Amino acid sequence: MTTRHFLSDLDLSPEELTRVLNLADWMKANPYAIAPLQGPQTAAVFFDKTSTRTRISFAAGIAALGGSPLIISPGSPSWATRSPSRTLQGSWIAR
Repeated sequence: MTTRHFLSDLDLSPEELTRVLNLADWMKANPYAIAPLQGPQTAAVFFDKTSTRTRISFAAGIAALGGSPLIISPGSPSWATRSPSRTLQGSWIAR
């Protein structure tokens, strides 16, 4: 299975988009039925602009899915000094 990225509505076929939206609808109706990030999973999220509401929403969503959010914001020591791909290998990275 190859890795695919969802960056635009055009990245999925209409059938795939329908399946994703149906799954999201089901997950919202059954919030504790599955935990896709169950176990020691860290989801790293990079924000290049500070937005408290967005940062908190992402952290809450990741935690609700069973993961541990790792929020990296501008000004944090690791923002400019480390390579995220080397530091966070094995983590989910959303930008």
